[in-house]
Parts: sequence; C-alpha cells; structure tokens
Amino acid sequence: MKSKDNAEIIEFIILYFQMRNVQLWGYVNYKNFKVLITYITNIRDIDQLRHLFEKIMSMGFFQKRKIHSKTDYRFLFNGSE
Repeated sequence: MKSKDNAEIIEFIILYFQMRNVQLWGYVNYKNFKVLITYITNIRDIDQLRHLFEKIMSMGFFQKRKIHSKTDYRFLFNGSE
C-alpha cells in the first residue's frame, strides 16, 4: 500500500476510535485493537495491521503498560500532549 493510503487509513482509524470512545476501555491488549482495526478497514494481513498500530502508537495515541510478560495499551483521545 502507498504511504498516502496508509495516512488516510490511520486518520480514519483514529477518528473511528475517538467516535467509539475507545479511551474509556482503559488498558487492553493488542488483540482487542487488532480485531477492531480489522473490522473497520477489512485488512486481514497481520503484518500490515501491526504496522498501522505501531504507526498510530508512534504518533502518541497509545500509552503502553507492561506488567510482567503482559503488555497492555490504552488509547489516548488527543494523543500525547
């Protein structure tokens, strides 16, 4: 996929998460976000899903929490401020 397409998809994912108030979920594992991203974009490629998630995370829209071997993420409505 082209980077312009990815940028549009990422923008859509963020807007969808904001609309669904995903920040109220608190800390959940990556699987929950992967399922939701798959549902709204219909992308089934695991590598591309992970790439999109990591790009959104690098933009500051996720907070990461690691407890022992478990890693959870929390969506931040306005990103890191």
